[in-house]
Amino acid sequence: MNYNRINQSLQNIITRLKDAENGYLKIAEKIDDARYKHYMFKHSRKRHHMYKELLSFSFSYAQEVNVKGSALGAAHRLFIDISMIIGQTDKFYDYIYQEIERGSNELLYEYDEMLKINDLPIPLINQLQNHKDQIKYEIEELNELSVPV
Repeated sequence: MNYNRINQSLQNIITRLKDAENGYLKIAEKIDDARYKHYMFKHSRKRHHMYKELLSFSFSYAQEVNVKGSALGAAHRLFIDISMIIGQTDKFYDYIYQEIERGSNELLYEYDEMLKINDLPIPLINQLQNHKDQIKYEIEELNELSVPV
C-alpha cells in the first residue's frame, strides 16, 4: 500500500473541503438571498463533516495533516468580500454559482484521482464514494437554486 500517495491525496481533498467550508460560510454570512444563505450554511456544515470523516482516515496514514485551507481558497474568499462591497447583483450570483460549480467539479476530480489508487481500504473507498454522491447532489441543488423562483 502506498501510504505516501494516500496521505497526499487525503491532504489534497481535506484542503479543498476546508476551503469549501470556509467559502460557503463566508458567503452565507454576507449574502442577502435567504435561499442562497440556507444553501451555503447547509453545505458549509456538510463540508466540515466530510473533512472530519476523512481526517479520521488520515490518522491511519499520516503523522500530520494540514486542515487550514489553501492560499487560493483565501484569495477566493477575499474576492467574495470585495464583491460584497460592490453589491449583490445578478452578476454576483452568477459568479457565486460558477465558483461553487467549478470548485465542486475540481473536488470530484480529486476524489476520482484518489479512487484510482490501488489497495485502498474498503471503508475508505466507501467513504469516498459517499462523499462523491453528496457533492453530486449538492451540484443538483445548486442548479435548482439558480433557477429564479
